[in-house]
Amino acid sequence: MAQLEPLDPLAGTLGKQVAALQMVEKGLKGDVPILQTIFSPLTTARKLAGERMFADLRAHPIAFKLGLQVIAETTACFALGCAEAGAHGLFIAMQCATNQLLNEAEYREFGEPFDRLVLETVRPQTSLNIAHIHGDDIFFDLVSDYQVEAINWHDRITSPGLAEARQRFSGMLVGGINEWKIPKGPDVIHPG
Repeated sequence: MAQLEPLDPLAGTLGKQVAALQMVEKGLKGDVPILQTIFSPLTTARKLAGERMFADLRAHPIAFKLGLQVIAETTACFALGCAEAGAHGLFIAMQCATNQLLNEAEYREFGEPFDRLVLETVRPQTSLNIAHIHGDDIFFDLVSDYQVEAINWHDRITSPGLAEARQRFSGMLVGGINEWKIPKGPDVIHPG
């Protein structure tokens, strides 16, 4: 892990995303809020390593956290670059904050500190950050303690429902649609 270094958020693919965001912001002229989707550091690690990531974090927790730190620093710098380019906030996708992949203690150790690093870094420059908790059997209460303005989750396929979530989170709730049942293709009726 000593060879890993944070990436330049204004170069390569990340830089292209920041440049695209600048163009969107210029075109919209501040008329609508712009959110940049980013993946949580643990989600990025999973996308890089695949399913072996879960064995690696359990077998080599210290080295794994060093790698997560580098991913988190890169993500935080990218998020700042997005804010400076005109993003009003983040839509941070957390695809590992579920009992189907980790237990809560593992997420508190390998997910939460790195999520918070990203969010705390960008918070002074943003006004609308949404935590998206992906999947079923999610860690809603853990994430509801993050400093975000809104939480989004698959409320039609996993708990809590919207009414229960209102009791557990005072910010905005983004849900109410089962995205798996939205008609696609020729079944969609287009007004004419």
